[in-house]
Amino acid sequence: MKRIYVHDFSFDYVKLDETSEEKDFFCGIRIYYNFSPVQPGPGFDDLEYFLISVATPLGLSSYLKRCIEKKIYPSTFFFPNLLIVENWDEDEIMSYLKDELQSIYGKNEKEIILKAMKNFGWEHENSQEMYRDI
Repeated sequence: MKRIYVHDFSFDYVKLDETSEEKDFFCGIRIYYNFSPVQPGPGFDDLEYFLISVATPLGLSSYLKRCIEKKIYPSTFFFPNLLIVENWDEDEIMSYLKDELQSIYGKNEKEIILKAMKNFGWEHENSQEMYRDI
C-alpha cells in the first residue's frame, strides 16, 4: 500500500481587525508532500501540496466580518477545507495535519489523493486528468 509523506509547511496568516486578541488567528496552510519517505532536499520545487484553512473560533469570526465589510465575499459562503483549533500552536497544528495526511493509505497515488481531498484542498483539484478512470 502507498501513502503520503509530509515534508514541509507554509503558513499564510491573514491580518485580523484591531479588536482581535493576539491568540486568535486565521491562516491558510500549504502542506507539501510526496509519496517517498526520503526528504527531497531544500525548497518546495519538487513537491505538490494540499491546502487547508486553520483558525480559532474568534479568528474565523473576525476574518468573516472583515471579508463581509470589505465585500471580498458575499455574506453567504463557507470553507470546504477548514480546521478549527482552540489554540495557536504551529507545532501542534503541523503535527496534527501531518498525522492526518500520513494516515491515508491506498493502492495508488490517485486513490490516496481522492481520500485526502475529503478534508484538504489539492493544488491540482481542477485538473480533469485527475478524474479519468474513476
